[in-house]
Amino acid sequence: MLEWLIVFLDVVHLVARGIFPLLFLHRLTGCPGRVSRFVLYLFLLFLLAALSLPESFVLGLEILVLLGIARFSLGRPWSVSGLGAVLAVYLWQLSWGIVDSLESMVFVYLPSEPLMSLSLCLASLASLAVCALSYYVALRFSRPLAGPAPFLLLPIAFSFAAEFYLLQNDYRAFVLPAPWMPGKHLGLLSLQLLGLGANLATLYAYRRICDGFAAQAALDSLAQAAHAQESYLHEAKARYDATRALRHDLQNHLSILSGLLSAEKTGEARQYLGKLQTAAAALSFPCQTGLPAVDVLLGEKLQWAACCGVVVDFSRLSLLRGEIDEFDLCILFANALDNAILACRDLPGERRVCLFGECQGDFLRLSFENPCADAPLPPAGVGLSNIEAVAKKYHGTLLVQQEEGRFCLDVLLNLSLPAEGIS
Repeated sequence: MLEWLIVFLDVVHLVARGIFPLLFLHRLTGCPGRVSRFVLYLFLLFLLAALSLPESFVLGLEILVLLGIARFSLGRPWSVSGLGAVLAVYLWQLSWGIVDSLESMVFVYLPSEPLMSLSLCLASLASLAVCALSYYVALRFSRPLAGPAPFLLLPIAFSFAAEFYLLQNDYRAFVLPAPWMPGKHLGLLSLQLLGLGANLATLYAYRRICDGFAAQAALDSLAQAAHAQESYLHEAKARYDATRALRHDLQNHLSILSGLLSAEKTGEARQYLGKLQTAAAALSFPCQTGLPAVDVLLGEKLQWAACCGVVVDFSRLSLLRGEIDEFDLCILFANALDNAILACRDLPGERRVCLFGECQGDFLRLSFENPCADAPLPPAGVGLSNIEAVAKKYHGTLLVQQEEGRFCLDVLLNLSLPAEGIS
């Protein structure tokens, strides 16, 4: 009975050895898993077990297979693929090393061989639990590797080599009975735990570095947006001052026109009226939202779209209320229109960006629709992240849809609640 239990646990151990590392590799690289990969990897492990190859050869082949899966099947960089493969196998080996150290400290106190066999069965189960815990903690301390990370490979490869040496020289040559010394194995256990802690600290440091770069990129983007909005406000103020000056002189212009008409100089009156109309048109905005900075921004985006051969339809954009900060609205409109114009400027056929916006009760709804390439949506960039931050500030929602070559971005802002700070 005990022999059958040992065989069963060997099979369970082999299945777990095929699932845990590959699942960890998918999570670490941020890629979805496929059943076919797990089936093929399990078949390879059972084949290696049937051939009874040396452990060092099996480990090396496991690393190469995981490296190939991450590089060629998942499309990750070489450094990320190597790091994920080595770390996946290392954590598996480490779980067995920790359990071996704990087991060896109490092994000599077992009085009979059946108890020793039962101890081996319990150790097999314990190693699976420690392995699952190690993978879980490693994923919690790290984040999906989005870019090359060659500097992480060296410390993790060193830990893997040290763990492999300990297992091969201290535990894999174990023969019953043997006079094991608990103090020695306590020291080995301490080294293994320190190695695990060092690798977790390395992964956590890499995570914080990535977070720092992402935060810096977001700050740079907001700084650029703030500079752009400041220029919009200055231009809006300049237009306002020019409009006020024109209105101040309007009575004089009307008097001049009246005098020309009284003197029956209709040609000169038409010329003067044309100049007056040109001056007034230069001060008008193509889109009237009631917010000067937004009107200036939309005017600039309309000019840029025309240069790109894109038509922007503002006809369904209503007057906007003042409960929302103009700075936030400029961030929202600038990023949404930039993305829409860039997405359709190189497409064949009609390139039209439709903008809809109106206040509905305590909510402001904005919608941007444009044609797009018939391809999967790319990962969210900085522009969409800035729009999401504005929506979050005003307790709103963001909805992105793509269907039949059309892309639609809907933003709903709640104006009845006080705005939060953008985090």
